[in-house]
Amino acid sequence: CGASKMVLICDDYDEVIKIPFTGMYYEEYEDAAEYQQDYIDTENVLYEESSETLRKILLKNTFVMKYGELPIYTQKRIKMNFLQKFSNNTDLVDPIMTRYVKKLIDEDNRHPNDLPATYFLVDIMKYFGEEGRDIIRQIEFDDMNNLNYGYMNDGCPVIFDYAGFDY
Repeated sequence: CGASKMVLICDDYDEVIKIPFTGMYYEEYEDAAEYQQDYIDTENVLYEESSETLRKILLKNTFVMKYGELPIYTQKRIKMNFLQKFSNNTDLVDPIMTRYVKKLIDEDNRHPNDLPATYFLVDIMKYFGEEGRDIIRQIEFDDMNNLNYGYMNDGCPVIFDYAGFDY
């Protein structure tokens, strides 16, 4: 469960259920109500606006139904998130490829905080080869924390939470 949605993960299913937190809320010290947007719908717009190349690492949401006013979506389930892969496996780090990716980030004047972790970007390069460079250059999402991306069963690196968060 994050700040913008609830995700239900069932062991027997290849998909997760995503339910956005939407509606009105009040800040503790403000008089006016704020509307919480549907961040899953925001992801859907970002997905549709993305190139075919970038879509190779974005997991698409599928609208299933509305339960009352609550939209329900599904998304493919990942095998593991980034932290699960690297938390106790520093042997997985490829120093040569890591230097290559850091050089690519520097060449593009990208701030590392605007991108997923370097080791994840290395995995994109390893999985997609030279096309990985184009993918990395197209990643422009807010809120890229280590729990927003992971890996499918075949090892494909994917981003499953890419709507950002409007603070």
